[in-house]
Amino acid sequence: RIAYMEQQHQQLRNQVEQAREHINYMRSKSKEWAEEIVLERTTTAWEIADAISKEQKNKLSPQAREDLIRETLRRIRYKNQGYYFAINMDGTEELFTDRPKLEGKNMLEEQDREGRFVVRDMLELAKPDRAVLYQYSWTKPGQGNRSYAKIAAIRYLPEANWVIGTGMYLDDMEKQTKEIAIDWLEQVRWGKEKKQYLFAGREDGLILTWPAKGKKMFDITDPNGVFIVRKLIQQAEKGGGFVEYVMPKLKGLRPAPKLTYAAPIKQWQWFIATGRYVDEIESLLTVRRRQLKQQLLSQLRQMGIILLFLSASSLFMVWIMARRLKKNITPFAGFFHKAATGLVQID
Repeated sequence: RIAYMEQQHQQLRNQVEQAREHINYMRSKSKEWAEEIVLERTTTAWEIADAISKEQKNKLSPQAREDLIRETLRRIRYKNQGYYFAINMDGTEELFTDRPKLEGKNMLEEQDREGRFVVRDMLELAKPDRAVLYQYSWTKPGQGNRSYAKIAAIRYLPEANWVIGTGMYLDDMEKQTKEIAIDWLEQVRWGKEKKQYLFAGREDGLILTWPAKGKKMFDITDPNGVFIVRKLIQQAEKGGGFVEYVMPKLKGLRPAPKLTYAAPIKQWQWFIATGRYVDEIESLLTVRRRQLKQQLLSQLRQMGIILLFLSASSLFMVWIMARRLKKNITPFAGFFHKAATGLVQID
């Protein structure tokens, strides 16, 4: 029983630790994914602008071609309010979808919150043959003048003498990574029958995954008064630990005693957990106990048969030895009877 319970504890712990490793890997790749996305988007925008320049070279004036490129790129928007921008090599803002009032303004003296001359740096870094990366701080659409860390990819377009680019706010990429992590957690099933699941929540008690997704569970207690989520958070803050409680009434789940292991994702202020119903563990223990009893009875039967065979063999050997001994003693005793009445030479 002790060994089996430890095995169950280890199994719960392993499932959570594997999930932690996977999510921490996703989190570590978040910036790399952002870089890949902006590089791809900038390359696409550059190819569009380059194609317009070449196709319209003999049809439109340089100014008309630039206007067509500008308005084409202005209409392209993507997730998290992403947009394209373009800067003339003299520092003039040609396209600024987030703040169009700045278009036509020279931006060479603009600095981010760390004091970087963003436009100057971009103009110096941009190359015509490939997109390059640049990290800085910038305002976000709809967020006023507050600055956010941003990674941009830029590329020089010789036909217009522009630098074209797009960026992604790192907190937006982190948000996307969290959404991917939540989707992944909700798909994970483990155990022999694939009925066990992982779940996650925030340190404020908001549950992020099924079965209580979107619910604030910080003050929820079981019938015994155990603050379930608080206990899970406390164990997670210690680096990981177990909590026993009665499952609250949630759709698709039965209210029964449960053993759960929780561990933290510290950088996101999350906890990840998984558990098993105690009666399932007990039923498995009952099966194991029955199997052990059957195994023991089988071994006892085998041992009985072997002992019976050995006993019979021993008795048979004793009987043979007794016959031989009797056969040897009889002539010896006869010699002494004869020797009592006369001279006889012993054999």
